[in-house]
Amino acid sequence: MTRSRSVLDIEIESIANGMVAQGESPGTAFMLSGVAVRLVENFKAYALQVAGLSRLAGVKMEDASRLIQIGKDLRISYEDLSGAMRFASKQGIELDIESLARLAGQYRVIRSAAGRAVFRAKHFGWAGLEISKLLALGGEGVRQLAAEIEPNLILTDDSRRLAQEYSLAAERLSDLVHGIKAAPGDTSGHAQKPASKEF
Repeated sequence: MTRSRSVLDIEIESIANGMVAQGESPGTAFMLSGVAVRLVENFKAYALQVAGLSRLAGVKMEDASRLIQIGKDLRISYEDLSGAMRFASKQGIELDIESLARLAGQYRVIRSAAGRAVFRAKHFGWAGLEISKLLALGGEGVRQLAAEIEPNLILTDDSRRLAQEYSLAAERLSDLVHGIKAAPGDTSGHAQKPASKEF
């Protein structure tokens, strides 16, 4: 059974035709559609990371977004961050931003290197050494860094669904432009192949 065309389908088709109508060659339009697909897929991958960390740490998507962005600022890999969150979760430790700030405050008052090592291992396991970059900021430092994150990097519970919708829309755009490019009269000379989806 043929699916009825949605408003989104119509808008995507209009964009595809508009690229060519406004002077873009079919080959250029094809290239631009590929860029759109890559941008959307990168966003989708980020949304999946945020959703994964949200489940792992038992926190909202907003807090998981902030944790990932803080990790990037401090050069803590997603693998180390998720490993630390997994360990803490198994210990029954809540890890939203405010809870993490409180732990960082406790860490800062420990003066001995041995004492700090014990604290890291107790709360974050093998990933504790990397997480020490965050703990060393202290409570106020963690709160400030979280507050400074760009709003467009903070995802909500709806973001994963939206990322999937945008991904399908971008692929639709790529397919339509590919069809325009393959139409008779196209002399761009570019190879006719779909945009890569490897990111």
